[in-house]
Amino acid sequence: MIIRRLSNSLRKQDWFTVLIEILIVVVGVFLGIQVSNWNDARSYQVKEAAYVQRLDKDFDIIRQRLIEGESSFRQSVESANLLLKARRVYLGQDLGELPDDQSILAALDDLGSGMVPAGVSAAFLEMVSSGELKILNDEKLRNALFEYDQFAGVARDAWKTLRDTYIHAVILVLEVVELEAVYDQEGRNVIRPIGFDRDRFFSQDLISDRIGIVMNVQENQRGMVARQLKLAELVESLIAAERLDIAGSRARDPE
Repeated sequence: MIIRRLSNSLRKQDWFTVLIEILIVVVGVFLGIQVSNWNDARSYQVKEAAYVQRLDKDFDIIRQRLIEGESSFRQSVESANLLLKARRVYLGQDLGELPDDQSILAALDDLGSGMVPAGVSAAFLEMVSSGELKILNDEKLRNALFEYDQFAGVARDAWKTLRDTYIHAVILVLEVVELEAVYDQEGRNVIRPIGFDRDRFFSQDLISDRIGIVMNVQENQRGMVARQLKLAELVESLIAAERLDIAGSRARDPE
């Protein structure tokens, strides 16, 4: 219709009408582009909000696992310290009160405390593989996610290496422990120490060396988990800021 009117106006050399018709076309195209851009922006905003929500849930789980892992490795280190202290007191190399057998048994049990390091966010991996990481507006959040992802891989590889050293060292210690399969509160079959050979524990010189290795391994693991936890907490703080920014954008631009 507009094209027909414009053609008629050109034939009549009605330049004013021609100008008006052209303006109508230009404004229509401009408004169409603006509406398309607005729809694209809304679509990106909705997709970003969905990814940020998933990242938030992923890192809630990751952070909790890292907190538990750090606590578990710390408990193992403290137990190793108690066992080394007990041997030194028994051998007259240190002052203090010798822990009772039950405390030593509990510490021997805690030597195995620890967890496989937390992995990475499934939402982050999906965003990387699909090329949609750019949807996140906050560059600091994108960088923090990459840094966490890289360190999580390093932590997992380190855990595998240190675990081999740990197993080699702890085997000798466990030789003096009497183990039994029992059921825990959740009904799972687990191995727990129910006693230990006191004479062998205190008389074998290699016991201290092996406990020392276990303690160093677990302390290294604790340090790795503590570092990974700080990176996860940084990501969470940036996610929280991004969620506030998205909420603010929605408030300023209601549907």
